[in-house]
This record gives sequence, C-alpha cells and structure tokens, in this order.
Amino acid sequence: MRKLSLASILPILLLLAVATNAQNQQQQNVKDFVLYSAKDLKLNEQIKITGNGNLGSKKNVILKRESNITANIFSLEKIDLDKESTFIGNITANNFSNATDDILKGDKSIKITGNLLINGKIKINPSGSSVIGSVKQSIGSSYAGPSPTGGITNGVLSLPIMPALPIVNSFTVGTANINGTQTITPGAYRDVVLDKDQTLTLKGVGTYIFKSLTNKGTDNIKIKFDFNNSATGQIRIFVEGKIELKNVTASTINGGSANRIYTEIHYKNNVINSIDDDEDDVKNAFFLASGNGVNKCIWLGTVWAPYGKIKIKSAGSTTTKLEGALWSGDKIYIEKNAEIIYAPLIFDPNNISPYYAPPETGKTPNLIGSELTQLSTNTGAISSIPNNNIFFIENNKVIIEVIAEPGQYAALLAYLQ
Repeated sequence: MRKLSLASILPILLLLAVATNAQNQQQQNVKDFVLYSAKDLKLNEQIKITGNGNLGSKKNVILKRESNITANIFSLEKIDLDKESTFIGNITANNFSNATDDILKGDKSIKITGNLLINGKIKINPSGSSVIGSVKQSIGSSYAGPSPTGGITNGVLSLPIMPALPIVNSFTVGTANINGTQTITPGAYRDVVLDKDQTLTLKGVGTYIFKSLTNKGTDNIKIKFDFNNSATGQIRIFVEGKIELKNVTASTINGGSANRIYTEIHYKNNVINSIDDDEDDVKNAFFLASGNGVNKCIWLGTVWAPYGKIKIKSAGSTTTKLEGALWSGDKIYIEKNAEIIYAPLIFDPNNISPYYAPPETGKTPNLIGSELTQLSTNTGAISSIPNNNIFFIENNKVIIEVIAEPGQYAALLAYLQ
C-alpha cells in the first residue's frame, strides 16, 4: 500500500481531478492496429492493406514498391516508403532517437493522401509523387519533395504515444495429438499435423490450446472455425510452439467472423547468436505461405506473437491473404503479393478485464505510480469502461486511499478538510 506524505497530497489530488478529463496526448490502443511490431515492420513489394486500421512499429517501418496501403502509419523511429506506391492515411514518425538524417523518405511515384507529422527531415523524390494533405515538422527540419496541398509548418509537435503490446496469457498444453481430418471442441491438445486435403474443425466458441499447429508439404489443407450459430463468445487459440502453415484455407461456418477469432503464439527462437534473416522460413512464431496450389492462403483473426517473428509469404503470383490483424513482440516481415484486410478484434484478448496497459518501461518513477498513470493516459471517459473492478470511481474521478505519516494524522485531516 502506498504511503503519501502531507506535502505530496495536493499535487496528487489536483492531478486526479483532471486526469480522466483531459490529456495532452493519449496512448494509442493496439486493437486499432492491423499490423504492429516491437521491432522493424517490413512490407515487401505489392502489398495491399485495407480496412482503415493503423500500422506501426516501435522501431522502423520499411516498405517496398508497388504497394497500396489504406492505413495510418506510425513509427517510433523512421519510415521508408521506397517507390511507386499509394498511401491513404496519415503518416507519423516520432524519431525517438533524435536522428539527424532523413526520417521520412521515398523515391519516385509516391502518392500520399493524408497529413504528415514528422519529427525530423523529409525527403521524397518529386517525380510522379504527390502529397494531398498538410506537412508538420519539428523546428528546423528540412522538407524536400512535392508541394503538399495543405502547406508546410514547423513547430513544437504533439507526438502520439505508441501502444503497449497486449498482456501475455498463461496456459497448459494437453497430451492428445491430432493427425488427419478431425472435429474438436474447446480443450487442451498437443501437436496438430495436417496433410493434403485434410480439415481441422474447431467446433464451438471457447479456448483451444495446442503445442504446435503445422502441415506437411505444400498441398492445401483447411481450418474451419465453427461458431455453432452462437451470437456471442469467441474462439481463442493458444499455441506453446509455432504455427507453420503452407497453403491453408481458413473459413468460418455457422456464424462468426474474423473479429471474433484470437490466436496467441508463444514460440521463441532460443538459438544463441542466431542470425536474424528475413529469408528464413523456419525461425518464426507464425509463418503463413501460399504454397504451390491455386488456392489462396487465408488466415482469419488477430494473431499475437509476444516472443517471436511473424512472416507472411507468397509463392509466385499467388496472393497470400489474411483478414484480421498481426501483432508481434519481435519483427513482422511480409513478402510480395500479400493482401491484409483489417478486422478489428471486438473483445479483450486478455484474461484480466478491464486491462490497463503497462508503461513503456514497465513502471513509472512519478508520484502517483504506474496504475494511475496508465489510467490517465489509456482511457476515454470513465463511463466507457465496463465492469471496472480495479479503481473506485465517483463522478468521473478516481478515489484513492491516503495514509498519514506517523504523527501527521491530525495535520493531514485538517489539510484535506
């Protein structure tokens, strides 16, 4: 229990009185992101993203040519747009490291419809490029590129706070392996291995726990999410090892949708001094590839890999498709010919609800502590928090317990009255 000295009471009470009503900058919610990674987010050529979500990284965002992105883009560091791509959405780069080189850059034929908020230099090749929107940069930062329709201003920036990654849930795998076509109900299982034309059906809302989920070869397999005509509830998949699927077709049956499916994967590459190779298809927590067949590879729902990389790969001209969102505590790498449709998760992925994301550093040194700090920066109106069982709240204000230092009770009581 926190002890507060008499001198500290007034600033705490003043802060709490305003914390839930106004903040200079609110921390973003990871559920608003179609792609989000703790390390670099890399999108190779011919990537299509739709659905009006956000994409971002706590490091750099790196794109390649011939992509069409309909999403706001956020980077804690830098953004490289490469060339011959179209972007619909606002673009923000915080430049947390205060680098002095180009923070936002792009080559020819970059078409942006949205506003730019960049803490540093911007350099975009004007040949075939356009910015339909405004540009705001930090004081003293240079701009080289096509003339933005909304003009260019330099000033003090109010930069967004990047979202905290979700909590990591705990679970225990079962003992029964699954091989071949099967229909299973919620429960704990071990390894799932599927082969050509085989189908795994998850029947009913609830939690499914696996050791791993893989398929042999590159022939098409199917995974069906059977919601059993339930209008409520979700399908949660917890995997201790990896998910590695090549040429899989996922679908919902008997109701349901991608925004009611959540997958959490705890695979971690424990090889010491392992080389971080984007071309590697093995050392990934979640690997999805199109295989060699005519079927598009489809996955549904939000995927959260707290300890490992996520990689999406297409073979030849076949498109790899995902409807949902991808979040990684490591890196996300998406190769060419991928289509991602944002389907925002409509439930809390955490077992603790309501959940208040921890500070970036895990704790705060300020007077009111981590819990109240995060309450003040992560929420909207208090009335919007259902079933709040963490804080005592009255009239949109937080009630705290104040403990007097020895010998200060009378003085504290008089002070508060």
